[in-house]
Amino acid sequence: MVPSPDSAPQAQSAVVAEAKWKYRKVVASSCFSTGKPKWGSGTGWKCTVAKSKMTGEFKYNGSRVYVNWYDCTHSDNSLADITQPWCGYWNNCAGTSGRTEYMNIGFNAKVRYMKRIARPYWLRIDGWPSGKVSLRGGS
Repeated sequence: MVPSPDSAPQAQSAVVAEAKWKYRKVVASSCFSTGKPKWGSGTGWKCTVAKSKMTGEFKYNGSRVYVNWYDCTHSDNSLADITQPWCGYWNNCAGTSGRTEYMNIGFNAKVRYMKRIARPYWLRIDGWPSGKVSLRGGS
């Protein structure tokens, strides 16, 4: 198919817009009994007992945001056991003109401590078309 003469400027605009994409890597962790997630890989004795970590990269250009890649990992020891039934993303390709202007990557998990105490928890990293990111989560 040959593009019409009217579509040529649009094609050039698309190439220029594509060049404006930026990338933002993110890392956040939730450690045993801390209640809220924190930016970074997580350190301290609570993280030695049990830790879940979310890493990823957002692609944004001021009007849209996508997840470029994401990964969920967890580590535990003989006192604790982590299950992570969901790791994924929501609202990929969010835009400034949409009903919801952000997207997120995250996980839902549960830690069982000494085979008696079970606590569910979750983490979300929100990404915005502007490149802003925010962290939320809890138990």
